[in-house]
Amino acid sequence: MTKICSKCKEEKNIGKYDLNPSNKKDGHRSDCKECVKTRCKEYSKIHKREIAERKRKYWEKHRKEIAEKRKEYRQDHKEEMAEKRRKYLKINKEKVANRRKNYSQSNKEEMAEAWAKYYQGHKEERLKYSMQYKKKEVQKLKNNYIKAMICQKSELKHKDISPVMVDLYRSLILIYREIKINKQGVTL
Repeated sequence: MTKICSKCKEEKNIGKYDLNPSNKKDGHRSDCKECVKTRCKEYSKIHKREIAERKRKYWEKHRKEIAEKRKEYRQDHKEEMAEKRRKYLKINKEKVANRRKNYSQSNKEEMAEAWAKYYQGHKEERLKYSMQYKKKEVQKLKNNYIKAMICQKSELKHKDISPVMVDLYRSLILIYREIKINKQGVTL
């Protein structure tokens, strides 16, 4: 089924027209989607300030509801948003890197102040996290790495170090870290 657009006068498939239930003849608008789109763009250009003012007033009036809806949406669509972000970063690696580099270069002082303020306000948390991270990492240490550490601190060769010695040295590292934590007064 086709229909002639009331604006551009072209005959187009009925799928090229938006639905309009009030049009009793065929249930579609009289102007095609392209003409509606063109008209909306022109209106937006001409009435740019008024539209911006209307949006600003609406935002001020409904700020809390909008913020709540956005928060809800972010929570409900966490995975989708994370996937979109990953895809965007993958596709635009250089663009993102340049943007970050330019921002950090032009805002060095502000960033340094912000980080210093953050570090001051979160000393205990950072120390706890650091110690917990180190604990986990020591437990993950590969045997070869520990053997290399033992070789550096003794005259033993790599092949002479037994698995028992590796486990003991790993435990010793954990003990030293625990002592360090206790000296700094941080409880885990």
